Amino acid sequence: MDIVPRPRSLSTETTGYRDQNAALARDLAPIAQITGKPVNPKTLKGDYLSLDVDRTTLVAVCRFLRDQLGFDMLSCISGVDMLDHLETVYNLRSLTRGQLLQLKVRLDQEFPPGAIDGEAPCNHTG
Repeated sequence: MDIVPRPRSLSTETTGYRDQNAALARDLAPIAQITGKPVNPKTLKGDYLSLDVDRTTLVAVCRFLRDQLGFDMLSCISGVDMLDHLETVYNLRSLTRGQLLQLKVRLDQEFPPGAIDGEAPCNHTG
């Protein structure tokens, strides 16, 4: 016996996330003008978008995401060794939109990532 009554059928719809992701994908279109390449966001498991960004345009893309789309929090930075190259993965969150966006930057082992301090969409104290 359940203490709190449960609905008989649990809804598994994620159309709300899909609608938000479709709107975000449209809003990401101006990044093509910054990078000079088409924007091809991918939907990842967990219903959030991922975008591959060239390291030379990372700062400009982060500035656009922060200033125009409200991605105001850098929630995680990860480094991944792919054997032939390195990748830096940035997880950005927009608190106003309630969305998560992942940026992946491919790095050659000879060229470290550029500093984005002060330019990345992040909240930090210090």
